[in-house]
Amino acid sequence: RQFDRMLAGAPIRPGEARLSGLKYSKYVSPRGADSVSPLLRISAEAVLARSFRESDAREWHRRGLAYLVAGKPRPAIESISWSTRLSPRDAHYWVDLAAARIAAGSDELHAAINDSSKAIQLDPNLLEARFNLALALERAGRNDEARAAYADYFAHDAASPWAAEARRHWDQIDR
Repeated sequence: RQFDRMLAGAPIRPGEARLSGLKYSKYVSPRGADSVSPLLRISAEAVLARSFRESDAREWHRRGLAYLVAGKPRPAIESISWSTRLSPRDAHYWVDLAAARIAAGSDELHAAINDSSKAIQLDPNLLEARFNLALALERAGRNDEARAAYADYFAHDAASPWAAEARRHWDQIDR
């Protein structure tokens, strides 16, 4: 669980999208060697090096997050996808799958939109899903839908540091 604690307390997050259950932390773009702490990277490598129960959705999820920290979004998608197969009603897994897809780039944005929508369907109060939906729509160039999704996000969160970041995205979208 050291990896979980380190990720939760990281001052810089490993991707632009929101990960489920994590407090706000800065995003550094583009990802560089200093984008995550060396200790967090070492802890992620330890997660990836150890064996795990393949029937455990939490372990697949943890491995996916470790891949994200290591800057490997494609294996992260594969791992977190197993979480959603094993526990399809857990909205948090869908949020993090969307985050991994957003990190992977343009080829995965349509799927990230679907994953975020699924998470919202499962848990309408999950702010991470609303943020990721708006971000994925923005990255996909679906500006009108992205603006609507950010407006929806602001209706649920108008004052947090995440809302301030969402506001910056909102301001950058071409009308």
